[in-house]
Amino acid sequence: MESRLTPYEPSPLIACNSALVFAPHPDDEVLGCGGLLAAYQAAGVPVQAVLVTSGDYGEHGKAGSAVREQETLAATALLGVHAVEFWREKDRHVHCDARTIAKAREAIVNSEADLILTPSIHEIHPDHRATAWLVIEACRALVLEGRDLRVAMFEIGAPLARVDVLVDITAHEQR
Repeated sequence: MESRLTPYEPSPLIACNSALVFAPHPDDEVLGCGGLLAAYQAAGVPVQAVLVTSGDYGEHGKAGSAVREQETLAATALLGVHAVEFWREKDRHVHCDARTIAKAREAIVNSEADLILTPSIHEIHPDHRATAWLVIEACRALVLEGRDLRVAMFEIGAPLARVDVLVDITAHEQR
């Protein structure tokens, strides 16, 4: 019974035609689901990314943001991400509001993705939680309009409350 609720074996990739990952900060897309992005790329699925902030709250401030963006472009290229959009929202001030929901909706529509990846709503960092909620709200609106979307959450700083998909990314660990 329990194995039907919590997977003990790897699951197949969630079927999709295109994937879009939302990352609150540079490196969250790699640390949170980099192996998954590489697995989709290896399966021939186009992958795109939205970086909500540029990490300007870090130790090097705004000067470090440009470096982090360049590092993101290099890392995502290795993973096979073919398009990266930088929103440059203020670090530690991401909000789930009408403006950011509209931006997420536009990014999803423009990407034509049918699988949306986002941090978990249970994350510790407020930007991670806000990103999750604005993505959920954008997807909810699109689904109500008839779009066929799937949303998958990944963990970065806090374990997922409930895991229902495990993907074996061993084949992609060298990327």
